[in-house]
Amino acid sequence: MADQVAAKKILSELSKREDLKNKVCADCSNPNPQWASLSFAIFICLQCAGTHRGFGVHIRLA
Repeated sequence: MADQVAAKKILSELSKREDLKNKVCADCSNPNPQWASLSFAIFICLQCAGTHRGFGVHIRLA
């Protein structure tokens, strides 16, 4: 439950940012991304979201 609350808070903060980086996919620059990677604090498109899911949980931030 705490993880879900934290995820919603992060998503809310990302959505409030005014910079143009949030208006395009962080990976491929497609407009209007509809997914978010909370691990990387980025918005991504559906296609790139599939790629990120394919990385699995063994990929970690350095």
